[in-house]
Amino acid sequence: MAAVETILFFDGGSRGNPGPAASGFVHVQRTDRLAVVTHAGSIYHGRQAMTNNVAEFLGLLAGLSALRSTTTLTIIGDCRILIDMLNNGTTPRNSTCNKRNAC
Repeated sequence: MAAVETILFFDGGSRGNPGPAASGFVHVQRTDRLAVVTHAGSIYHGRQAMTNNVAEFLGLLAGLSALRSTTTLTIIGDCRILIDMLNNGTTPRNSTCNKRNAC
């Protein structure tokens, strides 16, 4: 039986930075022969002013919260601040991210 890899893709963005924002995530389970999307979600955060980085963080948090059980996880995103936070344990400067820090 082939090993199954779970991958979490996340993203977020705002119009105007800060501005109206949205976030999203996709869970993929992959073997050496097949990749299947097992879960996806998107969130519109309304017209409140939000930065790109906060929208990215909320996409990551939503993706992590929606995970079923997994033994290993690969996380893929394009937000350097969040990737550094996950890899190096750095603390976010934004108060919204600090209050919700689940990483």
